[in-house]
Amino acid sequence: MATANTGTNNSVRVEIYDQAYNLRGSDAEYILKLAEYVDTKMRLVSQQTSTVDSLRVAVLAALVIGFLAVTAFAGFLIFRWIWHAIAT
Repeated sequence: MATANTGTNNSVRVEIYDQAYNLRGSDAEYILKLAEYVDTKMRLVSQQTSTVDSLRVAVLAALVIGFLAVTAFAGFLIFRWIWHAIAT
């Protein structure tokens, strides 16, 4: 699970997949939510693939996150196209 400790200079210490990272940004709460999301995806990938190599887990989790982002964006474009078709 991701955890965070807010430091100075907008620095946030998060833990993702049992590794600590110091990240900076203007919104510590948002950084924590992103870290929790990545941590969750990495743990799910690890469980579903029985992969123990953290680099492989990170790459597979990145592919899952990328796929979800592209799919969501494509869905938005389709919705927008349909909305435009109906409105005109």
